[in-house]
Amino acid sequence: MSDTDEAQDPSDTTGRLGPNSDLLLVAAAVVVSAGVLLAVDGGPLAWLVGIPFLLFWPGYAVVSALLPEKPSERTDAAPAAGAREWIDSPGWLVRDGLSLLLSAIVVAVVGVAVNWLAAIRLVPVVVALTLFTLAALAVAAVRRRQLPVGARANPLSGRSSVIRSVGSTRQARTLAVAVILLVGAVAFVGAAPPQGEAYTESYLLTESADGDLVAEDYPTTFVAGEGQPLWLGLENHEHRAVDYTVVVVAETLGPDGSVAVQQEVDRFGVELAHNESTVVERQIAPTRTGENVRLQFQVYKGDPGETAGPDQTTQLWIDVVDTAGA
Repeated sequence: MSDTDEAQDPSDTTGRLGPNSDLLLVAAAVVVSAGVLLAVDGGPLAWLVGIPFLLFWPGYAVVSALLPEKPSERTDAAPAAGAREWIDSPGWLVRDGLSLLLSAIVVAVVGVAVNWLAAIRLVPVVVALTLFTLAALAVAAVRRRQLPVGARANPLSGRSSVIRSVGSTRQARTLAVAVILLVGAVAFVGAAPPQGEAYTESYLLTESADGDLVAEDYPTTFVAGEGQPLWLGLENHEHRAVDYTVVVVAETLGPDGSVAVQQEVDRFGVELAHNESTVVERQIAPTRTGENVRLQFQVYKGDPGETAGPDQTTQLWIDVVDTAGA
């Protein structure tokens, strides 16, 4: 009789369920979780499937691939005569802890790889984690097949799900506390994610010959009193809604570089929510003629009179003439 044909323990349901029944269940859970995360835009369901998808399944697949043999069945009592004792292998509680730890490592590595190849977005991260986890599960299945039936790991097995190493109660309590703390930390981060840097972005655009808005070939000559179209782009990344005030001034500088003459030529307001952007067209018509006039778009967060200065300043150097062609 070969090793793989040895008699099955009646208390061990591995044979009835299949040697890879746990791997198949995890694979199904990963595929379903990925589908839910890609189809649902946040909410309790996304959290329900997302937490194990990120914090347990990847590590479980890696641990299963690294440890295809079932845990050691040692107890305080001496083994019964003729009882088979497999090589030393961590128990299921230890493997669960390793699964949590390795999941964090896998997610971090996959995140770095995805960011290097593309960008951290939901779809590529979910797809990458799904492919990695399924690949690790496939390796685990192959490695289990290379072991005798009685030596293959499977937490759904009747015997291996009951037998625990010495101190299993203490391990169970420790693992439960660790899981609660980990889930609580993830829930807190999800409820109050780090905001990152808060900033406003502004830029000037002009219309090309093809009618596209571009950040080049700006007009350098303005006719006094005649409107010249310019477009101001604004992006709000302040993590809050902001009422912007934009003041357009034409400044003539003195020999020492200080402002000798300043004329306000336009003022308007823009309200943007967080992560909202807009492009505003304005007709700019300075009336004071001169060469090397500095045209500034000063962006204030709120009322200019209540702030120390503009948050953003975008400028052009222009000449203002009496008539076209002068």
